[in-house]
Amino acid sequence: MNKTATKSNKNIFDLVKFIMALCVVAIHTHPLENVQIPIVQSIFDTVFSLAVPFFFLCSGYLLAGKMQGDYNSEENISLVKKMLFRILKMYIIWMAVYFPLAVYGYIISGSSLIKSVVFYLRGLFLVGEHYHSYPLWYLLSTVFACLFILILYKLKCSHRAVVGIGFTVIMIAFATAFLINYNGELPKIPDLYCGVIRNTIVNPRILFGMFYFPFGMSLARKDISSPIAIIMFASGFIGRCIFIDNIFISYVFLLICAVGFFAVILRINLKDAKIYYPLRKSSTVIYLIHMYVWSAVCLLIYHSNEKFGFVPFILTSFISIIISFIYIGIKNKKTAVSQRIATDCADGNEV
Repeated sequence: MNKTATKSNKNIFDLVKFIMALCVVAIHTHPLENVQIPIVQSIFDTVFSLAVPFFFLCSGYLLAGKMQGDYNSEENISLVKKMLFRILKMYIIWMAVYFPLAVYGYIISGSSLIKSVVFYLRGLFLVGEHYHSYPLWYLLSTVFACLFILILYKLKCSHRAVVGIGFTVIMIAFATAFLINYNGELPKIPDLYCGVIRNTIVNPRILFGMFYFPFGMSLARKDISSPIAIIMFASGFIGRCIFIDNIFISYVFLLICAVGFFAVILRINLKDAKIYYPLRKSSTVIYLIHMYVWSAVCLLIYHSNEKFGFVPFILTSFISIIISFIYIGIKNKKTAVSQRIATDCADGNEV
């Protein structure tokens, strides 16, 4: 039985997406830069870190809501392909938008032309980010996740197997992140492995979508009960705060927390209101443009390439929200004009 997202589910998604977009802004602007209380930093870091897993889970959930029958049927494979091409197109467009900032970053770093080209290509195909374009890694990770799912579906793997393999991949990614950040001396083979990772994908987080995305798809058809969801969320949150200095353990607790949080969100129904549609559109725009806004704030106000703290966070968030709502207003106006023209043409009236 296919359990699709109801409109009320989507309302809570729209609200939480907007909040999580602001959490992403916080990740990059460090509003608590000057706060010296470890527990406060741990709590807020855990809250902010829920953003990207939530986006992965939500994307997978909404995609699966369109599916009927077996996940690996030809019709459902076509839906995954459509999403793959849509996200790939978005990634290419926004990489082009952020290209000037990438060039600026390589200029101020003093890198040679050849080195800059090599690093840019690596960032484009393997990392998903360049100077001040950090949010775009999520798009590339989603592309990888869709490719991962497509390949396994084509091999006739069950969706349960896809999730299981994805879980193995993310555990390896967590362990890799731990090894890369390990301060001690590593044995030869792990050291060589870390060297390969540093010189290719740089950060194993690019693999995270291979678990979160298909698991979000699973939640579209199988519920996690409210008590279990709350326990997962609470225990994961507390564990992440306690073990935040251990990368592997903190990532594991974050996974538990993120899944629990998403499962709790699925239980919340919000009545329809006009605000949810603009919040949904605004969250996407904020996510994609805020690094440009922050860069401008840093250069024009602080005369610096980077400035962290509460004020830069507020300025970046406020300006990004304003820009997003202006964009939505313009787009809605164009849509209304197009609809009116289409109606006039259908009625035989002059345009």
